[in-house]
Parts: sequence; structure tokens; C-alpha cells
Amino acid sequence: MTVDIPMIDLFSPVAETKESDLSYDPAKVAEERMALVLPEPDQLFVDIDDDESYQRLLRGLDLLRKNGMLIDVERTTPSRSGMPHRHVYLRVRTQSSLPITSTERVLLQACLGSDRGREALSYLRIKKQTLRPIACFFEEKVQ
Repeated sequence: MTVDIPMIDLFSPVAETKESDLSYDPAKVAEERMALVLPEPDQLFVDIDDDESYQRLLRGLDLLRKNGMLIDVERTTPSRSGMPHRHVYLRVRTQSSLPITSTERVLLQACLGSDRGREALSYLRIKKQTLRPIACFFEEKVQ
């Protein structure tokens, strides 16, 4: 059975899409004592939502390393909603001094088990050339 799916231009101004789950109010972030953390040029931020995604991260890291990618886990922190939700900070070491592009960042994060909805919205932000960050974490401020 064939089903016709209507074509929707996701990049037109009239397309009704949720642009971001990363819309944030700096005052609210400060009020909640959260710190906005942006990646350095060689960092990936993997947003893990469940144990299956964490296992996907481990398998993905193993695959990338076996194929010559130098990638280190710098730290893992529980997200605000608690475990198994966690934020994994990765550092990619390359032979060149070129930073990871936004598209590469989204691709790698998605392949490593990061929240797929978040990464899909990040890709749309890249295509729309919005000014919001492609990747960020909100972490508790250290007192």
C-alpha cells in the first residue's frame, strides 16, 4: 500500500515547527541557579535520556575509536531530572587545528545516542541559520 505524504517546506517562514527546545530566558536560568555551558570548538555534548542511549554512546565511542577517531570522555554529570538522564562531555582530538563544524557536531552527537529530537531541532537551527546555540547544557552552578 502506498501512502502520499504531503511535502512541507521546513525552512519557509510559514512552516509550523518547534524551532528549539533550547529557548531560554537568561533571568530564569540565573533564578534557578543554573549555568549555561557552551561547547568549546573541539567538544561534543551528548544528552543521554535513558540506559539504552547510554549503551549506544559506549558502542559508538568504541566504533569511532577503532576507526581512528581520538575522542575522550571528559566528564559525565546527572541532568536536572536525575539519572538515568545525564550530560556527557566529550573532547575530539584531531590532527588538524580545525574546529568541529556545527553540522559535524550534531551528526556525531546523534550517532552517539544524544536526544534525537534535540539533535533534529539543532539541525533545523543550522539550516535556518539561527543565532541560538546548536549545543548547550544547563548545569547547576558551583557555589
